[in-house]
Amino acid sequence: MRIVKAVVIEPLVLEILFEDSARLIVRFLPERLHGLQLKLLDPEEFRRAGLSMGTVVWPCGVVLDAQLARIKADEGRVWAPL
Repeated sequence: MRIVKAVVIEPLVLEILFEDSARLIVRFLPERLHGLQLKLLDPEEFRRAGLSMGTVVWPCGVVLDAQLARIKADEGRVWAPL
């Protein structure tokens, strides 16, 4: 399932819209970030979230798994990735 829109709500919080109109709030928790994901702690970097081939990507190389996010949208309104 492709993501068609991504909006940064606040630092480390993103709202995404899927092509089937499902919505999900993705809340990155600082204590769960590791490796490359630590770059998302920089508010400027986080605000640079964009779409590429139906998923959310950041210039630093972090990619949000669109398929997993869609599954999480069925489970609840908010998801905090590991």
